[in-house]
Amino acid sequence: MGSIIQKIVDMKKFYILVIALLLVNGARGQHSIPARSNNDFGQRRPTTLNLQHRTFNSTENIQGVMENNDWNTFNTHTEKDLRQSINHQMPNQGSLIQINDSICYWQWDTLNIGWKVVLKSINMVYDAQNNLISELYKKWNSSAWENVRQYFYAYDANNNQISDLSQYWNGSAWENDSRHTSAYDANNNLTIDLNQYWSGNDWANDSKRICTYDANNNLTSKLYQNWNGGEWMNFWQNINTYDDHHNQTGEVNQRWVNSAWVNESQYIHTYDVNWNRTSDLFREWNGSTWENSSLCGYTFDANNHRTSQLYQNWNGSAWEPYGHTLWIYDAINNLINRLYQTWNGITWQNAMQYPCTYDTNNNEISSLVQYWNGTAWVNSSINTSSYDANNFRMSNMLKSWNSAGEIEYGDSTRYYFHTVLGINELMAQGRGIVVYPNPSSDKITIETPAKGGLSILNIKGQQLITRKVTGPKSQIDISTLPIGVYLVRVTGDQTVQVEKFIKQ
Repeated sequence: MGSIIQKIVDMKKFYILVIALLLVNGARGQHSIPARSNNDFGQRRPTTLNLQHRTFNSTENIQGVMENNDWNTFNTHTEKDLRQSINHQMPNQGSLIQINDSICYWQWDTLNIGWKVVLKSINMVYDAQNNLISELYKKWNSSAWENVRQYFYAYDANNNQISDLSQYWNGSAWENDSRHTSAYDANNNLTIDLNQYWSGNDWANDSKRICTYDANNNLTSKLYQNWNGGEWMNFWQNINTYDDHHNQTGEVNQRWVNSAWVNESQYIHTYDVNWNRTSDLFREWNGSTWENSSLCGYTFDANNHRTSQLYQNWNGSAWEPYGHTLWIYDAINNLINRLYQTWNGITWQNAMQYPCTYDTNNNEISSLVQYWNGTAWVNSSINTSSYDANNFRMSNMLKSWNSAGEIEYGDSTRYYFHTVLGINELMAQGRGIVVYPNPSSDKITIETPAKGGLSILNIKGQQLITRKVTGPKSQIDISTLPIGVYLVRVTGDQTVQVEKFIKQ
C-alpha cells in the first residue's frame, strides 16, 4: 500500500511541476507562455463598449488590490475524468458574459512564506464579436515588470480562430517564435491544424493534423504528419466509428511504419439506453490480432449521474480489478466527493478522495485532494475559488502540502473583468443552439428547440459527454473538462446543430 501512496504523491508532484513550468516557460523555449485560443473570454460584446484596463506599476499595487478584495483563497488542479457528466445545479448568470481585461498570476514563495507575483496578462484587445485578438505577458523581475511574450489571434467570419502568432521579447525587441493556423469546413468543423516555427528568416513547417467528418459532423479520422524538411511524412492516425445516435463506438490508432499503416491500439465504447457511456475497452495489437489490455466500467443512477467507475486489467485469461471510483452527491446533485480505492486481492483499500464544497449559489468554492496513509486521510492540495454577485469567478488559487504538512507549492490567478450582455443577443440572432454562460468554468445551460441527442466534444472531435434532449433547456456540468474550446452538438431526426463554448 505504501508504494501505491508514494506513486500517487509522486504523480501529484510531477503534475504540479508541469503546471508551474507551463505557467512561466510555456510550450516552446524559456520565454513561452501557453496561448489562449478561440473566444476564451466570451462572445458578442457591443462595439461601443470601452474596455477599462487596470494598470499595475509595482508589486505593491497588485498586493493592495488583493488585500482590498480579500483575496485569500487558493487553487489547485486535480485529476479529472473527461467523460464524467453531472446534472449539477446551475447558478443563475442571466444574460451576462465575463470579459477579461487582465489576469495576474501568483506563486507561493516557500522561502519567504507568502505569495509572490510572477506573471500578468494585460493589454487584452477584442474585436466586435468579443474574440481576443491580442494580449501581452509580462513577468516580475523582483523590481520591475519586463516583457515576456505577446500573442496575436485572427478569426474567420464564423468566429473560428484561424491563426495565433506568438512572439517573445529578446531584451530589446520582439521576435517571432511560433505560429498556428487552422482551417474549417462549411459546418465549422476543424479540418486542418498547422504548426510552424520561426527559422530566423521565414516560417518553417513543424507538424500538421488533418481531420475528416461524416454527413452528421462526426469526426471520422485524424491524421498527424511531421515535416521532414522537404515533405510531409505520415506519423499517426485515429479512425473513429459511431452508432445511429452519433455515439462514438470505437477508435483505432495506427502508426506509420515503412510506408504502411500498422495497428497500435483500439478503444471500444458501449452505452445504455440513456446514452451514458457504460464501458471503455482498451486493446492492443500483437501483430496479428487484438488483445485485451484494460477495461473501465461505469454505472449511473436514475438521474444519469455517474455513481461508480471500475478499473480492470486483463491477465491473459480473465479480468482482474485494480481500482474503482465512487461518486457521491448532495440532495441538489452537487458532486461532494469522489473516492478512489485500490484492490489488494482481497478487499478494497482507500487511496485518494476529492471532497468538494459549494456556496449558496451552487458555485464550487473548494476542492480538496487527500490521500490515505493507511490509518487516516492526509491533505495533499486544495482548490478554492471566489465569485462575484453574478457568479463569475474572480480568483482561484492552489495550495499543496508536503508530507510534513508544510506548504510546498502554490499557484494563484486573479481575473479583472467586466460583464456584457450575451444570451439575449444570441437568441435575437435566431441561432439554433444557445449556450450560456460562455465562457464557463463549471456549468453550462443549453437551449435548443430540437429534441434528440446532445453531445459535448473537444476540438479533436472526441465525444466526452452524451445526453438525451427532452426539453428546451438542458444543464450540463463541465467542471471535469480541462480548460479549452468545446462543441455542443444536438442531433435531431433531420437536423444537426453545433455551437462552441469555452471552458475556463
